[in-house]
Amino acid sequence: MKKFINIEKHNITKKMINSKPKNRYQNNYSIGTFTDYLNLEFGVSDYCSGYHFDYTIIDMYLGSMGSIKISKAYAPWSKFRVAAEKISHFKVELIEAHEKKDNMDVQMAVDMIDTLYRHPEINLYVVISGDIDFAYAIRKIKQNRDVKVLLISEENSLNQKYHRIVDKVVSYQRLMRLYWM
Repeated sequence: MKKFINIEKHNITKKMINSKPKNRYQNNYSIGTFTDYLNLEFGVSDYCSGYHFDYTIIDMYLGSMGSIKISKAYAPWSKFRVAAEKISHFKVELIEAHEKKDNMDVQMAVDMIDTLYRHPEINLYVVISGDIDFAYAIRKIKQNRDVKVLLISEENSLNQKYHRIVDKVVSYQRLMRLYWM
């Protein structure tokens, strides 16, 4: 037998019943995403047995916050053809990065700062990586404009310094629990 809540007794309004969970972010952001694919793929496959990085979760989460205007993902895509095909379905620009991780990180940081000036409409930057190499670029972005920065990272590869730098940190595992489990 199902139990029902007595709406009058608990003073519950129709508005409360139909409301969506509160999101700290408004839902009309213009979003720019920058994905360090190697960082997420290796982190997720190492610590979440049987799983690989799936951009679907990211797209669902960010879709609730606004409209993704710019989306770039960095990796040596010639070595990750299957992943490249899956991610490209989300209109993500695949940036073929050099084998050296440092070169890829520099390229991603430069693109983040370049976006600051070329796309002033972007008011939510989403960095998908736990690598601390992006801290300087994030600080510069926050210094120059009133924007929010959200970091999505695999829990075990997250550099804890990011909690002081960005507006919000969300773990990939949390998003997996929200959308897949």
